[in-house]
Amino acid sequence: MNKNIILAVEALGMISSMADTAEGNAALMRCHYDGFGVSNYLQPFSPEPQIVAEINQYKNIGGLDLLMRLSVDAVKDIKDQCPDLSLNNVPIIVCLPSLERFASYSYEGFESDYFSRLLSTLKVDSQHPGSSYVFGGRTGIIHMLKHAQTLVNNDSCKQVLLIIADSYLNSDSFSYFSGDIYNNGRRLIGDEFSNGFVPGEAAVAVLLGNPGTSFTQTCITGLGLGEEPSIIGSGEVLRADGLSEAIRQASASSATPVCETDFRISSANGEEYWFREASLAQSRTLEKKRPSHPLWHPADSIGEVGAAVGGAMIVMAHYAFEKGYAPGSAALCQISNDNSERGAFILERVEAV
Repeated sequence: MNKNIILAVEALGMISSMADTAEGNAALMRCHYDGFGVSNYLQPFSPEPQIVAEINQYKNIGGLDLLMRLSVDAVKDIKDQCPDLSLNNVPIIVCLPSLERFASYSYEGFESDYFSRLLSTLKVDSQHPGSSYVFGGRTGIIHMLKHAQTLVNNDSCKQVLLIIADSYLNSDSFSYFSGDIYNNGRRLIGDEFSNGFVPGEAAVAVLLGNPGTSFTQTCITGLGLGEEPSIIGSGEVLRADGLSEAIRQASASSATPVCETDFRISSANGEEYWFREASLAQSRTLEKKRPSHPLWHPADSIGEVGAAVGGAMIVMAHYAFEKGYAPGSAALCQISNDNSERGAFILERVEAV
């Protein structure tokens, strides 16, 4: 089959509550470990401590300083694997966290300040004109991949670096999810409330390049976006229209039918809404029955990490392919925002020719 190979994964970096390397995180996720523990935060409307997935060495750092540290650690992981890599003149695409959860930092010019500060922290002296930042929350990874595809396809660069850092462990986030918008905070998991998520934090760096032909590699072969009218908390009947559309687009652009993907990786974080959506989207997009189509989710191990979940999916699939424990050579990754945007991308292990 003629594959539309968009981008190849060249190196990965990751830090989370479990490990400070991509390979370490992948190994621990494979073993179903988690980085959960009690915190200094209290559960909404309860004197009990909130369970979180916190990076211990940065427990006393927050806000932009934390995001910078996490980003640098994720990039360091890549540099350890690629010691000759220079970030000068390599396009760097940064995904910003949701400003609804960073209200304290939401001011005019925040986006460019954040981007400039990160490049300065990474000691980037010569910025590539293709470097930029995107919004999008969890689905931000789709916009990053689309931009990276454009840069590589236009031959303006040979490599692109994606950087995503996000944290739910701050007062803005806890206030946001304890407000009336989400039924008095009942989105955070608690002692007597299982239909919630474990707030976490993570950063992922993804080095992408032109696909080669002389070696086996993990490739992004399809991308898709959709809009869901029945967002979480809306009370509307959920039909998974948006996620289904995103999956169909990714499948079409990849020339890989959904029924030929071997497993799914989801941004589902433990809340029942997301699993209903994933189930509905599967039933609406699967062209024919498969004997199995397992659903993996990084949040089982690293908690809800917001925008960083898309990168964590790539880490999870890449090492599953590389180490030989994936149930096949094609993964369907599906992502849902709290707002209406839905995204999907297909990762495949492409053999050398």
